[in-house]
Amino acid sequence: IIAYSNADGGIILIGINEDKKTGNHQDTGLNTVNIELLNLIDLNDVTQKFEKIGKVGISLDLQFFQISTRKFYYLLIEKTF
Repeated sequence: IIAYSNADGGIILIGINEDKKTGNHQDTGLNTVNIELLNLIDLNDVTQKFEKIGKVGISLDLQFFQISTRKFYYLLIEKTF
């Protein structure tokens, strides 16, 4: 999984298949194992850890989206006031 972030606090999780012999990368989306793993994450626990470590309130939102047959997740991290 490769993650790209933007200036708005969002992170896109993308599945990449790497051919180790040629060094080529193919954007494949997230496979079933990765999606099941992401669905197991309790965002409340993650939020509490961020707040405990950073002493700042945040909200997390994990959104699934699909382009053609490829599946991706978008993780939005926002600071709360």
